[in-house]
This record gives sequence, C-alpha cells and structure tokens, in this order.
Amino acid sequence: VPYTPGTKPGDWRPTPPGFLPPVLPNWPLVTPFALKAASQFRPGRPPALTSSAYARSFNQVKSIGAANSTTRTPEQTEIARFWLDGSGTSTPVGHWNRIAEDVAIARGNTLAQNARLFALLNIAEADVGIAAWKAKYTYNFWRPITAIREAATDGNRRTVADPGWTPLVVTPNHPSYPSGHADFSGAAARVLADFFGTDRVAFTSRSEAPLDVTRSYTRFSQAAKEAAMSRVYAGIHWSFDVEDGLRLGQRVGRYVSRNVLIPLRPHAAAHGTGRVR
Repeated sequence: VPYTPGTKPGDWRPTPPGFLPPVLPNWPLVTPFALKAASQFRPGRPPALTSSAYARSFNQVKSIGAANSTTRTPEQTEIARFWLDGSGTSTPVGHWNRIAEDVAIARGNTLAQNARLFALLNIAEADVGIAAWKAKYTYNFWRPITAIREAATDGNRRTVADPGWTPLVVTPNHPSYPSGHADFSGAAARVLADFFGTDRVAFTSRSEAPLDVTRSYTRFSQAAKEAAMSRVYAGIHWSFDVEDGLRLGQRVGRYVSRNVLIPLRPHAAAHGTGRVR
C-alpha cells in the first residue's frame, strides 16, 4: 500500500545511515489466524512529546543507548547484541522457536505435544506481528535517532538535542511504537508458560554466529523482559515501546492459548492444560 512518512515532530521518517523506505506498511491488512481483528488488543497512544513520561524515556535511551555510551554496562551491551536477531538470522520468532525446541526436548515432549506447542507458538507470533504492525502504522511514532537529533522541535524543555547522536545498532526501518521484539517475546513467553503450566522453567539459550554467547534464565517472562529491554540498550526503542509491546504480546499469547487448538480431552494431555502458577 502507498505510505508517505510524516514531517511533523513525532512522525516516523526514514533513518540514517541508509534512509530505507518503511518495511511492510501493508502488513496490518493481513488477516490474523486467531485474533478477530488486527486492532483487537491495540495499545493506546505513546506519551505526548511534551510529557514528563516522554522526557524520561528520551533521556534514558539517549544515555544508555548511544553508540559511545558511558552508562551502558558491558552486560547490557551483550544483551543488546544477544537479542539483535536481525536480517540474515532466524529473527526473534526463530530465537523463541529455538527456546521452545530446547525446553520441549528437555521436558520429553511427544510428537503430538510438540505439534500443538509449535502450532500455538507460531499462530501467536504471526498474529502479534500483524497486531504490532497495525499499531506501528497507526501511530507512526519516530525513532530515538530522529527524536534526539531533532529534540529542539519537540516542545519539551526537559529534552536537549544532539545532532550527532548515534545508537549502538542500526535502527530498523519501521515506526518505533510498539517494539516488535517486545511483542514477539511477550507472546512467546505467554504461550510457553500456558502450555507448560508454569512460567518457572529454567533454560539456556545460545545466540547465532558470530556472537556465540550463551545466556541462562529461570522464567520465560525473564527472557521476554530482557529481550524487550535489549532494544533500549541498543538505542533503537523507547521504554514505552517495550513496556506496551510486552503487554500486547502477553494479551495475544494468552488469547491464543485460551482459544486455539484446545485439547478434546484436556486431562489426558501431559502438557498445556494447567493454569500458570
């Protein structure tokens, strides 16, 4: 579909260094598998540019997400790169499928249980992607790199422009709000917790080459929150992007768990029938 970026303060526009056109502005038109509509769980608007909430998020990412940040810790830098899952990788959805595979093997899932698990997981991931892109292209909110360089135009006395500011990683070419990583991770963590009957599952995940880093978690939700915050550490998302993205993902994941592929004999299933503790 035709898409023309805005020009007002707060409007998304192509970002450096590539100034690429927006990716998939037509995706909100895709019919979801389980949701009744792409807007079913759409989050509210991001904070107003003149608000204190916006200023707090602005100053957080300006400090911690800069390429030359002195406030981002080495672990936060590792987290940003661990969850990068960019072009040429299996993406966040693939990362969560690998996590599901590892846990399913460790738990001794049967073939039938795995068929249901991976169907639920990927229906949720598909639908949350549609829902997220619907929100992105509804609000068309600018990315930190644009906002920080053009802060003199935002009308907020708590923000200060830095025309040379650069994030840790290259900014993706689509609107900021909400975060796709947060959406996908929130949905995946919710589906996995609902399927296994608990959020308290210990697992280890390895990044794809060339980083080759292993990180361990005690809960699905812990990994989801870390994946979401990785985008703030990377300098490409606002804190409200990831908070509302996680919430959207959780709502979509729970909806899919409760309404799709319900076992005909729930008490006979070894997994996926208990309530989350």
